Amino acid sequence: MSRSPLGLRSVSGMGEVFRAEDTQLGREAVPIQVAPAFAAGTPRPHGVTNRWDVGMVVPLVHVDLAADVQATILRLATASDPLTHTFEAGSPNATQKTFHQRGTATGLGDAVVRTKYRLLGSGNGGLAGAADIRLPTGDRDNLLGAGGQAKIYLIQSGGFNRLMQHANVGYTSAWGKVPNAGLLSAVGGQESMPDEINYAAGAEFVVESRLTVVGDVLGRVLRHAGRLDVVSKPFVYQGRTAVETAFFDEFEPRAGNLNLTLGSTGIRFNPVGNFLLSVNLLFPLNGSGLQSHLSTAIGLDYSF
Repeated sequence: MSRSPLGLRSVSGMGEVFRAEDTQLGREAVPIQVAPAFAAGTPRPHGVTNRWDVGMVVPLVHVDLAADVQATILRLATASDPLTHTFEAGSPNATQKTFHQRGTATGLGDAVVRTKYRLLGSGNGGLAGAADIRLPTGDRDNLLGAGGQAKIYLIQSGGFNRLMQHANVGYTSAWGKVPNAGLLSAVGGQESMPDEINYAAGAEFVVESRLTVVGDVLGRVLRHAGRLDVVSKPFVYQGRTAVETAFFDEFEPRAGNLNLTLGSTGIRFNPVGNFLLSVNLLFPLNGSGLQSHLSTAIGLDYSF
């Protein structure tokens, strides 16, 4: 018996196979829903000089996670005696059952301390160096935080009139471990948070003085995060007259990086005074990893 990070079990033995389908293959039998994940928090930068500023954000996070797994009994050695294994006592046709689990959590996330220094440029463009320190203030067991991180990166921006472009590239070093999390948790205990290579590029267009449209492509390379492949594996059982073998698809962990590419589009709107409303949609551009099809981020900032 093995337990997945979501607490779902798979069982094999006794001449039968209890199998859970694989969400990564897109089978509707096992939908996993991650919705919504909400974070509220705005960095408050403070200008130390005209080139250097520092800031801090303490987010309030809400997470809602649900999973449905359909288990199926595949009769092998006990095909002639269907009551040996069934999900309902006395019912030989009860060979499928859906297990549902859902949980929510709300609380403080990981606080971030940020500093940025302008190296080159002025006006509408330039080059800056920045560093973020993420403090492990969020509850990792309830997915409200991911542990401590340190990120260094370069930020470039430029443009003219109403059209601006920006890009950044950086490296994130993570420390600490999370129990029973990560792609390879089924074959080990605690998982180290992976380091990341981060990059992004995008543009923003000023429609009018109070409305800006933005679009970005975001990339994350999670170093040595590990991957899961689906491979065919043999299952040996005692048949009616001889030992027999059947083959089933199962997960096989392997080492490697996880490459995530995401797109983002949205608007920034100044409704009145010093308020700024931000609405963004985040969506995957590749099929790697377990990702939400569409995420929405809404923020309201006030400057003073």
